Amino acid sequence: MTQSNPIIGADKSGLQYRNEDNDGKRALLNHHKGATAPSYAEAGALWLDDNATPWLLKWYDGTSWITQGSLDAGSGLFTPYVNGAALGDAGESSKGLVLRASDAEAAAGEDTQKFITPAQLAAYGGGDFLTSVSQGDVNTSTGEISGMVSTTGAIIGTLPGGEYGFSYTLLGVTGASFNTYVTTDSNSYAAKIFAHKTAGGGTSLITVKQRYITASPPFDMGDGTAYGFLYLKLDAAGNIIGHYLADVPPWGYNGPTSVRADKIDRITGKKYRKVLTPQTMEAYMDGAPLEYIYEEITQEIKNADMDLIPQPFALAEGETAVLVDPLDQRIEKLIELQNTGGDVAALISGGFVRPDNEALSRSGPAGIMQVAWKND
Repeated sequence: MTQSNPIIGADKSGLQYRNEDNDGKRALLNHHKGATAPSYAEAGALWLDDNATPWLLKWYDGTSWITQGSLDAGSGLFTPYVNGAALGDAGESSKGLVLRASDAEAAAGEDTQKFITPAQLAAYGGGDFLTSVSQGDVNTSTGEISGMVSTTGAIIGTLPGGEYGFSYTLLGVTGASFNTYVTTDSNSYAAKIFAHKTAGGGTSLITVKQRYITASPPFDMGDGTAYGFLYLKLDAAGNIIGHYLADVPPWGYNGPTSVRADKIDRITGKKYRKVLTPQTMEAYMDGAPLEYIYEEITQEIKNADMDLIPQPFALAEGETAVLVDPLDQRIEKLIELQNTGGDVAALISGGFVRPDNEALSRSGPAGIMQVAWKND
């Protein structure tokens, strides 16, 4: 027991003062350790109660002693207290410690009070945390691409929906007829639209509008969530001769990387794709089962094919493609208008969108200049 009032009274001799001063300091050092509470305690004092094993560390609020935790001098373990009781395992209605689930528990999706790590969530799907993507999770959107077409025909460009597109509509001009079909080539994964005039002479600007399933929006190229993607095709004089407008970039649904969500976390909203765990062909032939993990669809995965399909157009000599600032909220408004049947192509060809000549400092596809939308 080391208890002594650190307040020294008056009229003490030198030796007596020194001894009482040392005793008071020693009591402060060991939190007034003893079997009974220090009689001189004031609000805020700490007392190490050693009346039993383990010892109890208590705090005085001016009226009562509140236990903060227990200290087992033999094992060296300290157990904190919550609301007057030793902290144990957490329950549905009680605070406490939460243990980490084992890999076996995470893989089986067992219903426990334990937590799982992000690595376990990615590896084992998080049990009941992830559920299959249902019809209610699937939305559709529309995108469009335009270009100049003559009787000789031409590839207008890449359709935004790629493998997720299920219909497209051709918006031509009065007095002209067109044939179209979707094609690709050996150097690209992209689904491209080819068109040629079958009636009416000269060259006409036509627009192809496609509806598609939105697999894993939104997209972020590194500077923030994009409001949408508006590419402009310019001739040598800087005139707009085509455009691409969609809530998905041309590489999003056209490249070899799958961004289709198989599972969704109902708590965080994050989406996951089913990925085959690599095994040797010998293992498969020997009867090894196919094994999968669920991998979060990150922005890195969504943009994996950016440099394969950096822009949507088939460019002739002297033509260029520019990307209007994806962080401009007006692009989102154009997409909303497009999705409700508005004639965005007429607005763009009529000069509603005027690109700036200066390049923006933005992350994005290599070799594609990003420009601001000029204000009037």
